[in-house]
Amino acid sequence: MKIELELKSLEELKADTLIIPIFKEDSLEQPLLQKINEFSGGVLASLLETEELKTKKTEITYLYAAKESPIRRLILIGAGETAKATVQLFGQLAATATRFMITKKIASGVVLIKTDLALDLITRHITEASLLAPYEQNKYQKKEEETFEVEQLSLSFVGQSIERSVFDKAVFRGKAVAEAANFARDLTVEPGNKLTPTEFARRATEMGIALGLDAKAIGEEELKKMGMGALLAVSQGSEEPAQLIVLRYNGSKSADSKPIALVGKGITFDSGGISIKPREGMWEMKNDMAGGATVIATLCAIANLKPEIDVIGIVAASENLPSGKAYKPGDVIKTYSGKNIEIIDTDAEGRVVLADALHYAVEQKPCCIIDLATLTGACIIALGNHRAAMIGSDESLMSEIRQASERAGEKLWQLPLTKEYQDMIKSDIADIKNLGGRYAGAITAAAFFKRICW
Repeated sequence: MKIELELKSLEELKADTLIIPIFKEDSLEQPLLQKINEFSGGVLASLLETEELKTKKTEITYLYAAKESPIRRLILIGAGETAKATVQLFGQLAATATRFMITKKIASGVVLIKTDLALDLITRHITEASLLAPYEQNKYQKKEEETFEVEQLSLSFVGQSIERSVFDKAVFRGKAVAEAANFARDLTVEPGNKLTPTEFARRATEMGIALGLDAKAIGEEELKKMGMGALLAVSQGSEEPAQLIVLRYNGSKSADSKPIALVGKGITFDSGGISIKPREGMWEMKNDMAGGATVIATLCAIANLKPEIDVIGIVAASENLPSGKAYKPGDVIKTYSGKNIEIIDTDAEGRVVLADALHYAVEQKPCCIIDLATLTGACIIALGNHRAAMIGSDESLMSEIRQASERAGEKLWQLPLTKEYQDMIKSDIADIKNLGGRYAGAITAAAFFKRICW
């Protein structure tokens, strides 16, 4: 889909479809709505008078324009209260409009935007959202007809202007983020028989090399020599060999630069191992590598955007299956850091493989380490599906991440990490155990990382 800047005035505009955010307070006293009413042949005035115009966020009123109008169709999309509008809102509206256009087989449209908010940020969010919105998980479905695609969205900033260079930069950034996110989606929805640890590593390194990253995958023979006993312990129940995927982006111009380390969990299928999961929902465990996919995709976006920083992405990829060779509850395994883990539950495998990956990250002498993982089910029980948990030991870094999440329109909630939680993962026979019990499962997972790596 092309995202273009529309420079014609509303009076000069000719378009197949106009997409107009409608706020709760909007009325025909506004020149913009007066013009839209003309296009609608007076229908908009009737809708306002009868209070039938939908203004609740993302609700759509769909109209054909008057015959004499230079516009063919109108998509009026509810935007809520003006005072509550954010740059992220325009992304949500663009996503809704894009999906609606697909259902109606509308190939192009012009979005009319009248706002006092930052136009470059609005452009970026609209670009990102409109490219993410059409994504479908239908790779393995037989298609009876060609998938319809929206070809172009043009943005018209009513009464305001944006420099072409600023607009183009915002579109480029939005595209880079959306393409990376869709790549992560492609990886995450793949079934476990298609995306094995080896295939995961192949796709990640192939993409990395294509984008100019230093990319490698460390296989089991080398992992054994390195002493990555935790990653290998989880992998030993499977016929598929483990992989440690490492991508590096070197963008800093300073010789003293320390990289940001991103570490991801890459369990391409998680049965729970010997501590096997219930059958309900086990099929979803093909996506237990979503954290690793996010790390890979983030490096891809960074490679395209080319910031002047150094970043290393590390993903521990494995399957967690039961077999005669699988690691067992009660086993003690030696990690890459040299510390020993008592295995209480083989279904708490994510923190086990990440123990080795995180210590590998520590060896790279980074300025900070950010772990991304599907850890753990207890987190969803605590926060539901509307926020992700954030746990860390550096309050300054946590503050930066929180601010970044707000700019991106993502929602995070910080959980505590105090000494009491460390006590919950003490082992009687090893340095640490991999499960702290039923309570505070997400927090004790973070406490495990803090204890095992430092």
